[in-house]
Amino acid sequence: MWSFSVIVGRCTFPLTGREMVTRVYTDLAVFHIVDSELRLTECAPGVTPAAVRERTGAPYVDDLQAEG
Repeated sequence: MWSFSVIVGRCTFPLTGREMVTRVYTDLAVFHIVDSELRLTECAPGVTPAAVRERTGAPYVDDLQAEG
């Protein structure tokens, strides 16, 4: 696993477009961007929400749905 954040709060590279991304896929989780808010919607198999929180530098809302 990464020892640093894979999603950060602010981009440090030049932007090519604003608000063009609606989903972010990482080795830890899937995030959706809704109304400019980052939402955790799925954890990778074997990855806990706590592990995602520990390794994600950007603020986000936990929006995991119960399996069923």
